[in-house]
Amino acid sequence: MQRVLIAARRFLLLALGFAIGSLAVSAWALSQNGRETNSDAVNGSKIAIIGQSFHVPSGGCVVYSHLVSKWSPGKHVEAGQLRCDGATIDGTCHNDHLVIERFTGSSYYCVQGVTFNNGQGMISTIQRYPNLSSTTMRGTVAGADLDQSGFTLGVKTVATAWGEATNSCPTGAAVGIFDYWDKLGAGGAWKVAKSGVFRNASDCWPTISTPATDGGFYVQR
Repeated sequence: MQRVLIAARRFLLLALGFAIGSLAVSAWALSQNGRETNSDAVNGSKIAIIGQSFHVPSGGCVVYSHLVSKWSPGKHVEAGQLRCDGATIDGTCHNDHLVIERFTGSSYYCVQGVTFNNGQGMISTIQRYPNLSSTTMRGTVAGADLDQSGFTLGVKTVATAWGEATNSCPTGAAVGIFDYWDKLGAGGAWKVAKSGVFRNASDCWPTISTPATDGGFYVQR
């Protein structure tokens, strides 16, 4: 996600500045803590997300989300539950909404869906659309969908689910639950997402749980 301050704009998080692990991220990222698929041939991600607590820092945002991202040239589609204090995502997505962001390789665009309450679950899908041979990835949440083209077949593509924070870490206890997590493989079948721990920059969520049999896990501060 790219955060936009009310008074100023600067690139954050997934600006594809340099690579850490297997996902390209920006030097501006404060914290991205979660899990990333072991497979780098992902055609989709389907997940249930419950933002249990956020405690957003002043001038920042906290989001529990999943994304599908492609290597060079880098692109992504990300969807989740957003809370901000004095900031927006890309100037268009606001506090207390389900959101979807796309990254074109140079620019960010965000749309928002319905509002949500703490502890309220959401189901989101990001997948090749309209079929597995498409190079367009579509993200969906309740009340919105968003497409990004350029997901070339055969290029490394991974799915990640995480808690993100900008400006500073959450000011109190912050828990994001990923209730189940599936990935869409090359054969067109949804299967449990096998994943490894992913950490970037500050450890705002020191605890990243071991996944359950359905792929679900949680991050906790």
